[in-house]
Amino acid sequence: MDISPIVATWLIAGIVMIIAEFFIPGLIICFFGVSALIVGVLHLLIPSLSASLSLLLFGILAVVLILGIRRFIPQTFQGRVQYAKENPDDDEVAGEKVVVTEAITPDRKGAVLFRGSRWVAASDSPHDVNETVVIVRRDNLTLIVR
Repeated sequence: MDISPIVATWLIAGIVMIIAEFFIPGLIICFFGVSALIVGVLHLLIPSLSASLSLLLFGILAVVLILGIRRFIPQTFQGRVQYAKENPDDDEVAGEKVVVTEAITPDRKGAVLFRGSRWVAASDSPHDVNETVVIVRRDNLTLIVR
């Protein structure tokens, strides 16, 4: 089977875009690559397909793939959030128990492990490493504990 230059162009463009996805992650370029491959195969099946119709099909396929697949894998596009919000407010943090990872004294801030992240913590009383404390409130990026 003899491959025309237009078919080769679409197929090569599709492969290049899919490979580019490894270097520019985000799962967007891949959809353009798959669309280009589909248009290339359509050119093999329908050799009389015009260039303008090919471009139109490519655009439609890319949009349909991006919007269609996004619904099924939202974590890839929106990121995974382990907890309800990235920036918890006072109502969400008050009363939660955390473990001290860096000693806290009334004169010096320390650190606690909260939701898998290290947070700066302050208290009116001293707390040793590995002690469990309760969050009273949040003051910007500092957790006030007791």
